[in-house]
Amino acid sequence: MIKTWRDIEALFRLSAIAPSMVLPMLGSASVSPDLSLYQLAGIGMIGFNAHIFGYVLNDVIDLPLDRTEPRKKNHPLVRGSIATKPALLFALIQAPMAMSIAAIINFDIASLSILVTSFLLVILYNTYGKKTSFPIFFDLILGVSASLFVIFGAFIEGHHINQTTAIISFYSLIYITSINSIHGGIRDIENDAKCNSITTPIKLGVHLDENNTII
Repeated sequence: MIKTWRDIEALFRLSAIAPSMVLPMLGSASVSPDLSLYQLAGIGMIGFNAHIFGYVLNDVIDLPLDRTEPRKKNHPLVRGSIATKPALLFALIQAPMAMSIAAIINFDIASLSILVTSFLLVILYNTYGKKTSFPIFFDLILGVSASLFVIFGAFIEGHHINQTTAIISFYSLIYITSINSIHGGIRDIENDAKCNSITTPIKLGVHLDENNTII
């Protein structure tokens, strides 16, 4: 049972789920400070859907790379304890689930369009993030996806963005872009370089010396 729970936690990145759920909530709260528990639960669930969608899809796409990364040897997809196709299917159904919840909360074309765009940008990042000569562009795409998620939170409440929404959205863009491109890129640099992946740190000339020290 414990092993199964660890597999679920590793696949879904439950330890990192809070920011994904909070982003649309912050967008909503920036324009409507009197949110009901029903609204918060629905918006938080959409954040949960987006989190599962992004992380599991990334793990499925990056599976060949992860199989060469010693740190991920116990990941359920790498070990084969969770099959790839069911994991991919579970990731993909999160998008229509999120859209359905959004439509129930407030059927609004603008907010649904923003949500769809955010999901599409995540797909672009996961598919091409380490495979082009301009990795920073795709790091920014992931940041924009997070930024749009904040804006979605405002629109689903039937409001246009205000100054507070814009500040939160911009901060989300910078934070997600930097944490993914710099922290994530440097953390994985040894295996990425070995597998000829192209990430922002590698593109900028960051590498490991003979003592595995980042320089």
